Amino acid sequence: LCTQDRNGEACYEAGRSWYEGRGIPKPNPIQALNLYTAGCSFGFAPACMAGATMIIRAQGGFLILQPKGTLSLDFGEAARLVRIACDLKEFAGCGLFGDLMIDPEGMLPNNSTVVRNLQRDGLAARQAYVEGCPDPDKMDTLKSGPADVRSCLRLAQMYEEGSGGLVKDLDSAV
Repeated sequence: LCTQDRNGEACYEAGRSWYEGRGIPKPNPIQALNLYTAGCSFGFAPACMAGATMIIRAQGGFLILQPKGTLSLDFGEAARLVRIACDLKEFAGCGLFGDLMIDPEGMLPNNSTVVRNLQRDGLAARQAYVEGCPDPDKMDTLKSGPADVRSCLRLAQMYEEGSGGLVKDLDSAV
């Protein structure tokens, strides 16, 4: 029903029900991820974040590689979802996108998982951190939530190190 109505919030709530097993015989993470993805495509940022989180935590969006049974996580899809959340002014999505662009392997849940469908990109990370940590004087807080602490911290680190295409600038890092 949520997909017919193109209602992102309804898809998100349905996804939560499937994820938690509320009102159904047992949880179904595949159905939950599908509903979160639909909710994201209909412009509901919490659905984007929930879907990406499931993928990053190896709760959906994975392939089992043979013969060792290694999990291959589709971090490309996770990045796509959090990029949409960032575009929707869910600033935590900006920080998560940046982290995926800089160190996806550092976000793997364990040593028996690998990243799939994602290329590192320091410039894309920097741009996401800038979006996630907007200048408070230029921010319209009625249209967006507070800045993302992760984005602000990572952006300061980039200024401090001179990484992500930024010139080392300790004044900007503060």
